[in-house]
Amino acid sequence: MTVKFVQHRSPETHRAKAPYNFVPLPEKVLPAEEFDAHDKYHADRHTGYIDLEITTETPLYTRCATPAEVWGKYQGEDYFEKDKPKVTAIPECQEFFHRGNADIPVIPGSTLRGMTRAIVEIISYSKISAVSAGQLVYRAVADSTSFGNQYREKMLDKLGDRHFNYPSKMMKGGYLEITDGKYCIRPAQEHSVSDPEDKRESFVLVERDSLPQSHRFSGSQVFVRPTSRVQTNNRGRDRNISLDLAFTAASITPASGFVSATIISTRGIGNSKHMVAAIYEQDPDDAKLIPILEKTWKTYEEDRDMQRGIPGRELKAPGEPLFYLLDSSNKLVFFGSTMMFRLPYTHKITDLIPEEIKNAGLDMAETVFGMVDEDHKKSLAGRVYFSDAICKSETDKDGNRKSPFSDGENNGRRIPRILSSPKPTSFQLYLNQPEPNHHQADPTRCYSVNGKTLGKVNAEPELREFVESLTPLKGNEFKSKEELREKLQKLGVNLDKLNENFELRRKLFDCLAHELRTYNDVEETEIRGFKRYWHKKNVSESEYVADSKVVRFDPGGKGIQERKKRKDGNLEDWKLSKQHTVIKPVRTGTKFENGRVYFENLSREELGALLVALELPPNMRHQLGMAKPYGLGTVKIVPTLVVQQRPDRYATLFGAGGWSDGSLLDADILQIKKSCVTAFKNKVKSFVGEFSFNKIQRLKELFTLLAWEEEDPNCLAKQYVQVTDLQWKSRHVLPFPTDIDQIDFIETAEEQIEKQDALYQTRQNEIGLIQGNAEEAKQNLRRLGKKIPTDKLADNQKSDLAKTLLVKANEVGIDVTSTKWFEEIAKLAKIEHR
Repeated sequence: MTVKFVQHRSPETHRAKAPYNFVPLPEKVLPAEEFDAHDKYHADRHTGYIDLEITTETPLYTRCATPAEVWGKYQGEDYFEKDKPKVTAIPECQEFFHRGNADIPVIPGSTLRGMTRAIVEIISYSKISAVSAGQLVYRAVADSTSFGNQYREKMLDKLGDRHFNYPSKMMKGGYLEITDGKYCIRPAQEHSVSDPEDKRESFVLVERDSLPQSHRFSGSQVFVRPTSRVQTNNRGRDRNISLDLAFTAASITPASGFVSATIISTRGIGNSKHMVAAIYEQDPDDAKLIPILEKTWKTYEEDRDMQRGIPGRELKAPGEPLFYLLDSSNKLVFFGSTMMFRLPYTHKITDLIPEEIKNAGLDMAETVFGMVDEDHKKSLAGRVYFSDAICKSETDKDGNRKSPFSDGENNGRRIPRILSSPKPTSFQLYLNQPEPNHHQADPTRCYSVNGKTLGKVNAEPELREFVESLTPLKGNEFKSKEELREKLQKLGVNLDKLNENFELRRKLFDCLAHELRTYNDVEETEIRGFKRYWHKKNVSESEYVADSKVVRFDPGGKGIQERKKRKDGNLEDWKLSKQHTVIKPVRTGTKFENGRVYFENLSREELGALLVALELPPNMRHQLGMAKPYGLGTVKIVPTLVVQQRPDRYATLFGAGGWSDGSLLDADILQIKKSCVTAFKNKVKSFVGEFSFNKIQRLKELFTLLAWEEEDPNCLAKQYVQVTDLQWKSRHVLPFPTDIDQIDFIETAEEQIEKQDALYQTRQNEIGLIQGNAEEAKQNLRRLGKKIPTDKLADNQKSDLAKTLLVKANEVGIDVTSTKWFEEIAKLAKIEHR
């Protein structure tokens, strides 16, 4: 399938809020200049370096790599999981990145490189590189949209109107097994009260409260009476659903007619979960083993290891009970630790990047920073190299070295709040939504009559009679429910039945309403683009540090302890936390120096892109490190360009201050800088077809996210929301950054000169094009003359234009020596009027 470019549209109501937003993908990729001669320095290209002076505007933290000695030091102790140390428990892994001395923090060059490349990719219209190729999974049991219907169609068998098999007959119980180093599923035995194959079940449901407290948890061994499915009515929130399910009695002791089973219990919200599943014992027949493909296990593993607000039971060890779903060919679809487990989407994230972008060939970011294409076994060396930035030493009034870390106990360590951010599975935030106004209460909700919506209407038995009436409207869109009703009435459709039955009317309009796009809609959406976090000024510790009443450092030194709230509101006892981490940030105002970007053989446009990415306007900032959603990691970078002439460097051994490095004079470097930045911006403007670089809408989204504001009136729109927030249930859509904030562009001196030069050249061209008879030429000259006296031009440019006007007047034979207009132009040109 080919993904076409699908434009996102900001919702008019029901807007989502988040600490991040996106810069859209480019509609097309700017091709890179060809360059493959890395074996020499080219005279027509630039080589040198850019020094970076970095100052933290908010606390900053970059985690230290795991020291080699740690692996041996903690071997044999309970610090390891999947051969990885738990960083929350090992002090050496909580340090800020350093090069041997933990008291001197260092920003690694790789971090600076990633930050810079991310911006260069955006401004140079390059491909997006930081996209996971994994398969996302989802769960939508109670979702009221078509997305929920897609999930329920796979997990339930529809037997009639509001009548379902719960769960699907293709859902089975089994146990995880590892054979020859590969994961597989051993099915559970199947039982029934009679012999027919279609009546057999591998698990049954039991009432949780019928079991003693000690046997209500997953893994508990009980005895259950085999049964077959029977229809139960009055289910669901509105008590209008019928479910066929195998519900039976259970005991913790053997009894006649009972067989052994394993309890699987899931955490419900509040007291809503009253049934638990009991999976029968393992089937000993090895021929029935179901292999789990390596990619399927990897998909499960990646999803399992995602941090979530309510962690579920993890499948890791052999013998773990599980549920699995088969397709019509008895092939494994997916599996999970709960009955209504998460399913993989039909497409990967990378499938939702338009082919025109993925297959565009080399772009500027790839040729400057380098690339490795494992699929096609291609690689290209980069021409930029980043060195570490080291914390600048500061002393107090007594001459003692000041620590750059936060004050207080625990040696500057802090336990941050859990960053339970929405994951890419939140498709309403991460995918372009061309029809975002989908809520029932939204006055801007739209309706479409097409093959997809007619299919939804036809799938509902109560609505099938309306399919024929709606078919003549196929291909039409309606901006409101009223507009659609009026059209139906004009076609003679009898709406009495709809008017009398609110539920039927709601169902019909829901079928025709616009729906959000998901990862299953590969031809109808694409990823939102480059993810970036909003800056947050004046970040206090209370905004990112966890509440000390419920989270603390373990007195025994084994990590972090937490205590959760009970249902009665009281706190539980302290227990080791598996989710919290530890950071050791440097304070606001900490300076880092000696960071350097070396570059070789860059063209004017390539060096210009690097400079634009590093030297932001005064009201913008960069971001580095961890905890950016809470405002950490904002830094101010002041770059200093040094351009070298390699022949000069090697022709002269010593320079004025020591070894000669071939550096040009400051005035020459300034001219090169201006030339490179202008060349890059002109290239992008020409590619996009926009007169002003700052007015390119896609780049305005980036600049808005980079903005560093004194006051933020829209800060509430940039915060995390709680799981209980209505926006999750209603799937509110994230607007464009510029629909949340508007940024004032502060022009640099170079940009002002660039605009002057462009305006000057435009006026010169307009004068040169003046032709026709004397009267027409005279009118055009006067019109242009009025445009010259402006503060947007330098004095010498005004003078040049005035002189050009006079020359043009003489060329077309106009006598203007006695006119007031000539006096004004002559004065502007500083020519004495005689």
